[in-house]
Amino acid sequence: PVVHPCFYGVDFADPRELLAANNSLDDIRTMLDLDGLPFLSPEGLLGAVKEPGAYCMACFDGKYCVPPEDYLNSKCCGTGEAK
Repeated sequence: PVVHPCFYGVDFADPRELLAANNSLDDIRTMLDLDGLPFLSPEGLLGAVKEPGAYCMACFDGKYCVPPEDYLNSKCCGTGEAK
């Protein structure tokens, strides 16, 4: 599940918006009254694509290719001006 915010174009920058960021899978399963809640592992997800090194996985593993502070303070994102 998505457990970390995305700062690179997907509109969920606040971890409070992410159910899995603040709850275990078992808690989510119970909240939603489900018998199961299967997810692909990050390794399973990358194993299903042709070029696994070409994808950002930060929303799954928290390893950002550009530190969020640098991205959010950049001219493009900080002022709305294109670089």
